[in-house]
Amino acid sequence: GRMIEEEIEFNKAVRAVLEWGGKHSNWRQTLLVVTGDYECGYLTGPGSGISEKGPKWNPLVGRGVGQVPDLEWHSKKHTNSLIPFYAQGRDAERFSRAARNRDPIRGRYIDNAEVGKILHIVLTSRW
Repeated sequence: GRMIEEEIEFNKAVRAVLEWGGKHSNWRQTLLVVTGDYECGYLTGPGSGISEKGPKWNPLVGRGVGQVPDLEWHSKKHTNSLIPFYAQGRDAERFSRAARNRDPIRGRYIDNAEVGKILHIVLTSRW
């Protein structure tokens, strides 16, 4: 029930980091990575699911400011759905180069195991 509020606060935290980086550092020496380790819940819009005609995944339906959108959860566990990945600053291009996999809908994506390998390289390299 607090998912939307948590997402708003998370977005504020990312914005604060971006602002800090612009004032107290520079993107040639700072790396910001925003992602998660897995998707959980398989969140979709109402009326989604598998039927005799095949899968149908509808978007969430907004109900206005301050209202929880119409939505459905399809899992109580981790899923293998793709999640967002953002990188900005020093060595961010390493992640883009490592995005060798391709989803027919979303396009290129990076395997989560590669993210950890790249972070290790970046964090142990000489700055």
